[in-house]
Amino acid sequence: MGRKASRKEESPSRGDSTMTTPVNRAQRRAARHQKTNPTRTGSPLAPLYLLDSARPNDPAEKAGEHLKTLARYERLRDGDGDDADFSHIGMVLAICRERAVDIDEALADIIEAGQKALIRCGDRHKRGLRYGFDGPGLMAMDYALEGCREIINASSPMQMIRARRVAVERLVGKAERGQMERMGLV
Repeated sequence: MGRKASRKEESPSRGDSTMTTPVNRAQRRAARHQKTNPTRTGSPLAPLYLLDSARPNDPAEKAGEHLKTLARYERLRDGDGDDADFSHIGMVLAICRERAVDIDEALADIIEAGQKALIRCGDRHKRGLRYGFDGPGLMAMDYALEGCREIINASSPMQMIRARRVAVERLVGKAERGQMERMGLV
């Protein structure tokens, strides 16, 4: 009988620079789902992709997203919302607040008032009650979401992506800091 080749003999060694296949499961999964970014691959259409992401959003393009956000807000307002609705509204407000700081300080204050109202809504839920807003919170959220809609419609996709990156960095930084405080490291 012939000797079976072991798995180690079939695959190239780790130090082999000719290895193009991913090594572990995470790398294989990432390679399978990886999409090439045409602006970075040297595509002849890269300048057009860049110009497309720099143009202002058309309000009709974002109408579906605005309706979804409004539906999530209405569920929170009526007490039928869940954690996903709360997180979605919170992220929309955080992103738009980052963008509003660049546009107008008064608009940033309006959105910040909406964020404070959402925090009160979350505190209410933590006390064992359903999600919901108090009277001033309802008005603040209405104005904040209206401001968010206008910001999203007037901003380019590139501007919103940058605002999202900054908002995520702030949120993750706060979460890590809070976790370290709970563990007594800070």
